[in-house]
Amino acid sequence: MPQDPFVLTSVGLNWLLSRLKGQGVPISHMAIGIGSTSPASTDTALDNEIARVPLTNPGGTILGDSMVFDAEYPIGVGIGTVMEAGLFDAPAGGNLIARCLKGPYLKDNATGLSLTMTIQIQSIATP
Repeated sequence: MPQDPFVLTSVGLNWLLSRLKGQGVPISHMAIGIGSTSPASTDTALDNEIARVPLTNPGGTILGDSMVFDAEYPIGVGIGTVMEAGLFDAPAGGNLIARCLKGPYLKDNATGLSLTMTIQIQSIATP
């Protein structure tokens, strides 16, 4: 599945700032859903979550100026037409850190799915 731009939520921005201070909990799970509303910084959940799984790299992997998060949805998990994905800090409920639209991708009982979401930090020079 191609990598799509995501929106860092307002909660996600606060999460990022707390992590820079060495506080808060790491991102631990990725969810997929069948909702199609455009992501917004005010989102607190996916439109219609169908599955949430632990990250295969808990807390993410730092690669240069980016943090990469990977998840595997095995056969039989998350059945439906996947349209959205999000990063969370808990196995249920918790905080939505980032959300993006993906797909559509038909995930049936015979299909697994691998997803990657990347947070890239870019410096901004100020005068």
